[in-house]
Amino acid sequence: MKLFWRIVLTGLSLPLSLTAHAQSLDVTFTANILETTCNMQLSGGTGSGSNNTYIIGDANGKVGLDDIINKTDNAKIDFSLKATECPSSLSSINVSLNGSGSSIVNTIINNSLSGSGSDYTGISIARASAPDSPFKVNTSGALTWTAAEISAGEVDLIARIEPTNSAKATTGAFQADVTFNFTYE
Repeated sequence: MKLFWRIVLTGLSLPLSLTAHAQSLDVTFTANILETTCNMQLSGGTGSGSNNTYIIGDANGKVGLDDIINKTDNAKIDFSLKATECPSSLSSINVSLNGSGSSIVNTIINNSLSGSGSDYTGISIARASAPDSPFKVNTSGALTWTAAEISAGEVDLIARIEPTNSAKATTGAFQADVTFNFTYE
């Protein structure tokens, strides 16, 4: 998201009379100047960079339940968040992951398909360097970028289909929608 400078002007307007008078007019201008934030983009998958689709599994998007339960590479996809055009004063980026969170596991976003969809499965998202430490869903500041990530303008992540209950997980179509919200300092 990019914020532009905004100036709010307030003033006093007086009607002019037809007679000539000397008059003072005091005007106060108030401004709230906001600094530009970063442009955020997704890398990998297909899409515009702000709305991407990622296929997990084989080329047809098929992944076995055994791959999901055993957390194999066939049940995950790598992607990145990229920050460009950030101000030099940027010192932190905090990200929340929002979606239909699981009531069973607080780091899982539920399958959004109902009916014939896979049940007791969802998507977890974690740093690529810490795949077994997924972020909590619908929690402010779930992901805080490190100084090195801010400097590089990128954080590498993985999304993995995981069971919320291995004994009850079922096969079927799967889709999960995630929204990333960014806070800058």
